[in-house]
Amino acid sequence: MICLPYYLRFLTLFVLLIGGWLGYEIAGFVLGDKLFSVFFYNASSFSGSMWFMPFFSTYGVSFVPLVVGYRAMRVFDSG
Repeated sequence: MICLPYYLRFLTLFVLLIGGWLGYEIAGFVLGDKLFSVFFYNASSFSGSMWFMPFFSTYGVSFVPLVVGYRAMRVFDSG
C-alpha cells in the first residue's frame, strides 16, 4: 500500500482535473485553418518520409548480425 500525505493525494487530483480542463479548453481552438503541410505538401511529404529512413538504412546492419549470432548459438551451444 502506498502511503501519501493528504496534500500529495489532492495534488494528484488537482493536476488531473487541471489537465482535463486545459485539454478541453485547447480542444476548442481552431487550429486547422492554415496548416503548413497543406501549402507545402511536397516538402512535408519528403520530410515525413525521411522520419522513417533510419529504420530502412540500418535494417541490414542490425538484422543480419542478429540472425548470424542466433544460428551460431544454435550450432555451437551445447549447454
